[in-house]
Amino acid sequence: MITFIICVKHYENCHSYKTTWKLLENTLVSVCNQTDKNFDVIVVSNKTLDDFSNHPKIKNVKFIEVDWKPPTSSDSWQINKQVRFQVGANQIRKDRGTKYILALSQVQKVNNENHYVMFVDADDFIHKKLAEYVNNSDKDFLKIVKGYKLGKWNTFKFMHKFNDVCGTCNITKVELIKKEIDFNGINILSPQDDVLQTAKKRYLKMIIGDHRFPFSYFEDKGYSGGVVPFFGAIYNCTHDEQHSGKGDLKFAKKCTDEMIKDFSIKTLKD
Repeated sequence: MITFIICVKHYENCHSYKTTWKLLENTLVSVCNQTDKNFDVIVVSNKTLDDFSNHPKIKNVKFIEVDWKPPTSSDSWQINKQVRFQVGANQIRKDRGTKYILALSQVQKVNNENHYVMFVDADDFIHKKLAEYVNNSDKDFLKIVKGYKLGKWNTFKFMHKFNDVCGTCNITKVELIKKEIDFNGINILSPQDDVLQTAKKRYLKMIIGDHRFPFSYFEDKGYSGGVVPFFGAIYNCTHDEQHSGKGDLKFAKKCTDEMIKDFSIKTLKD
């Protein structure tokens, strides 16, 4: 079993929350197109525009809505580099991390030592066989090191250090995370300040809230890690809500029909 967890950035930190929700819809279609149906999805957001309950391609999705303050002011946006590399970056990690923990508080109730969780960015795409591979793995945690960067006009570039750039890359057994977070007393109605107290500051900001370090963190603790052997995810850089990638890829290749099908690629103009 694998649970995909997606957190949506605050509506005050979007150029257009309607656009952000459309990107989420495209991501959910990709996530729900798994060949192995032994999965579910949790989405955490500050406002739910549509739960897609009537969508023919979106299944097994639970929405959690929180009433938390935006991590950055509405006039600075998450796409502002000054925000990313100064104090705002820590606030964004805390916002993302606490939303992930709130979702995990529901997942950790399931008593299954082979239950995995994967954090997926709310605009990316994943390979249709990812759940199939993970659910047959004997590793404690996995990372995606091979992926694609998607640009405008369905162009792409290969990425061979995908996990250094994109947050859609870490897959971990829930049992490992339960050892790092105190879920006692936490539920989907818990205020953010209470959720902040569940994990050590470094784990909240740098492991849950930042995708670059979970693999080495658990590796240093002696757990068994592995690598997804195929191109497992797509970093979507095709839109203005993207805050760290560029959409115009020089010298890029055109997506093949097989690639579009494997990842259920759909951009805002499709």
